[in-house]
Amino acid sequence: MVSFKSLLVVLATTSTIVAGPCKPTTTSTALERTTTTAAEITSTTAEFDTTTTAAPTTTTEETENSTTTTFAETTTSAAAPTFCGSPGHAIDGNNLIYITNAGVKDSAKDCVQACADFTGCDVVDYWSEVSFGEPKGTCEFWSGVVKVDGAPSIYKWYQVSCLASM
Repeated sequence: MVSFKSLLVVLATTSTIVAGPCKPTTTSTALERTTTTAAEITSTTAEFDTTTTAAPTTTTEETENSTTTTFAETTTSAAAPTFCGSPGHAIDGNNLIYITNAGVKDSAKDCVQACADFTGCDVVDYWSEVSFGEPKGTCEFWSGVVKVDGAPSIYKWYQVSCLASM
């Protein structure tokens, strides 16, 4: 039995000495990236070259600027929404004033053109279905600014400014 205990002690000691403490292994990755960006404003061109190299212990970055461009500050205001074939019912905030029923038109474009030719007309509603005793194609003229809820309706709203895109 004594010989097995001695053998066990020798093996345990040898395992500890040979194995040593656990050390993490280091993995390194080399990364090289080149980026070219060009910006053009009127007739001035700006080009930027950027090269980035990553090594296991060092990172270098070289940048060359050939032109510096400063943009002028501009201010714009949000344009009012344009209603070109928008369905829906008038909602609060409208200042629409009913002008007249312009009769039946063959198309929404004909209705908007008739409004453009009528003094004081800004907006039309063009009926795509028969309803309330009015035939399909009924064209009504309005003045003012339209605001609608976007719900399905038998008519669609058009501003005179839509004529150019129809």
